[in-house]
Amino acid sequence: MNNDGDISGREVLARNVKKYRKLAKMSQTVLANHCEIELSQISRIELSKINTTVETIFLIAKALGIKPSQLLEQDRTEVNS
Repeated sequence: MNNDGDISGREVLARNVKKYRKLAKMSQTVLANHCEIELSQISRIELSKINTTVETIFLIAKALGIKPSQLLEQDRTEVNS
């Protein structure tokens, strides 16, 4: 969260990657293999440690069987809480 209490785009992405990965019953290793990226990159994305590319967002979404936009949607319960 930033100083205003808002969730950053990076944090939204982190939460959604983790949420959809778990819904798909996938480990970080399996997701990384499907995306052909390093396991450490998936880990850093889920920990909100790095900004990632649009290309990586598309790869992750495809591997999870969802639309890329779903990875960027903020949970409505987090807005103004």
